[in-house]
Amino acid sequence: MLEGYSKSELAQIKRDEERKRQFEENMKLYVAERNGIEKGEAKGRAESIRTMYKNGFDIETISKALSLDINYVKEVLSK
Repeated sequence: MLEGYSKSELAQIKRDEERKRQFEENMKLYVAERNGIEKGEAKGRAESIRTMYKNGFDIETISKALSLDINYVKEVLSK
């Protein structure tokens, strides 16, 4: 398959393959990091909702204060 290529061309192909492998690995790490951040943010929102509710805030006020859909607030409180 790689017959007929010069040594420099083969070296370039090898470098390109390594760069592609590194890029793919970096993308996997980036996606995993983003997922972790999103889960952490969701956990923080849920904690804020519960704390506000325990401190006497009604669901509509919580929704407005945190700029969240009222149904999401209700869902969090139902768990």
